[in-house]
Amino acid sequence: MDIKSDRHFQDLIISRNLRKSSIKEYAKSLNQYCVFINKNPTELIEEAENQEDQQIRMKNRNIKRYILDYYKYLKDRNLRYNTIKKQLAVIKTFYHEYDIETPRFKLVEDEIPETVYSTDLPGHDEIKKILNNCNKKYQAIISTMASSGMGRAEIQHLKIKDFFSAINYSGNVEELNSILDTKDINHVASWKVFRIKTNMPYVTFSSPESIKLIVEYLLASERRNMKIEDPLFTSIGTRALTNPAFEGMFTTINRRCGFGKTGYHHYFSSHKLRKFFATTLTIHQVPKIYVDWMLGHKINRVDDSYFKIDIEALKNEYIRILPYLMFREKVEVHRMESEDYKELQTLRSDMSSVKQFMKDKGWMEEYKTKL
Repeated sequence: MDIKSDRHFQDLIISRNLRKSSIKEYAKSLNQYCVFINKNPTELIEEAENQEDQQIRMKNRNIKRYILDYYKYLKDRNLRYNTIKKQLAVIKTFYHEYDIETPRFKLVEDEIPETVYSTDLPGHDEIKKILNNCNKKYQAIISTMASSGMGRAEIQHLKIKDFFSAINYSGNVEELNSILDTKDINHVASWKVFRIKTNMPYVTFSSPESIKLIVEYLLASERRNMKIEDPLFTSIGTRALTNPAFEGMFTTINRRCGFGKTGYHHYFSSHKLRKFFATTLTIHQVPKIYVDWMLGHKINRVDDSYFKIDIEALKNEYIRILPYLMFREKVEVHRMESEDYKELQTLRSDMSSVKQFMKDKGWMEEYKTKL
């Protein structure tokens, strides 16, 4: 059954402003449900509306039987809890889009949730080994992800012009060799990107090593007449890397390095590099708000009210921990502190004092006695 041309599915895509990747996920989950019930999306909505108009109790409506039967079907296939949860979430979202009430029931999590420790993540030496077991393209990708915290989607959406902007380069591809000669430790790439998952703009950085590997990849690639609008990393020709190609290469590298699995997952995956970056920053005492900024996380309202992003302050803090994000070259870091950076440090200290004061239950009474 192909539901993509169904009117109710098309309206769902438009009203929820779904991205291409989300459309595929919704289509797959909803199509499986429609095949199981043997009804298309329009038939499901019309039937549910008719039974609501007839004021049939929920326990006697077809929608409850459909969803519960489908839930049992998914469990009988021994699918993981999170997979089942996502499938049912898509189905409920579809019904809710048309103001259809769905049955309430509790999903049972049979699995014991996995606890991820820092020892479950690839370490510095292992990433060095990984870089020695992949081609130039994935050396560039892995170094960039590990030293910037960018996720798979962000990497896939990068264009050549984003790279040029990140390194403040105004030349052409043929002249990129000049970049390979730089030894300036402060020459990190400053990326202004969008977190695809949340559509949130943010700033992060990547190492001089990643710059060098990207340049080597571009110069060694067989692409001809590259344009700045082309994807930075491609699969064939000028096509951006697909999800299967991306994850398939990480699976191959994991096997090639003999890493195996931790729990249900491969020991080495693209998301583990993002976790490596976040863990490295945290271990070396980078302030949490800085970590959140460089990961593209949403900042809580209290912190956002007191602190506004200072790219130079972020960059200085990034340079401080840069040696821990380099895998092939040793670097000597010279830390610089601008006046804005010092002021932000003072503000952070003041904010900490304010929060501690607010936690004191007796602060209001103390204030009243002074009136």
